[in-house]
Amino acid sequence: SNLRFTHNGGTDQLRLAGKSNYCLTNRGTSPNPSDTIHMKICGNGGRYIFTYRSQGSGPTPTPPTPTPPSPTPPSPSGFSYLATNGGCINVRDSNARNDQKLVLGKCSVPNQEWSVDSTARLIRTRLDSTKCMQAGRTAAPRTGTKMRIARCNGSNSLQQFTVKNVSTSGRFQLQLRNTQLCVDHRGDNANINTDPIILKPCDQAGRLELI
Repeated sequence: SNLRFTHNGGTDQLRLAGKSNYCLTNRGTSPNPSDTIHMKICGNGGRYIFTYRSQGSGPTPTPPTPTPPSPTPPSPSGFSYLATNGGCINVRDSNARNDQKLVLGKCSVPNQEWSVDSTARLIRTRLDSTKCMQAGRTAAPRTGTKMRIARCNGSNSLQQFTVKNVSTSGRFQLQLRNTQLCVDHRGDNANINTDPIILKPCDQAGRLELI
């Protein structure tokens, strides 16, 4: 059967219930970390003294190292350059007409400034805030589809983009929603005023930067 003990608050001894002259103590004459616990006739000395410790007492555990937050996708309140690999995404000839193509240009004039509308997923040009970046015309997008501008339409899937793969430095990819295609310039090396802006598989596309 289980043994029951009572704690004597005056002596801090743990006495066997019903036999008040028997107490818990360690083996030997002085406490040692490896001692087993025995029951002996109660005596004096520290080897007979027990104290309660609540579960929460003792050393405070070291809190786990917090996981650093994921980089926050860019969401500028105004217009910014969309820079990539030595140039910026540019509306050709600074002409914001429907169907105008986008090319890689120098980062210096307003025709390269864009606003990322994170709610509607639209990328608006500063030249005309009613015009947005669009992948092609009406055909299903694919690798090599040229980027253009068209009248903004939040329900047009060819104008819906998401920001993904944000790096700790703030660089990111602009992915056409519900595809594995991202915005980049043609080729690997930047050719200013020559390379069109196209769609590439995201695992082959570079990253953009707001400047």
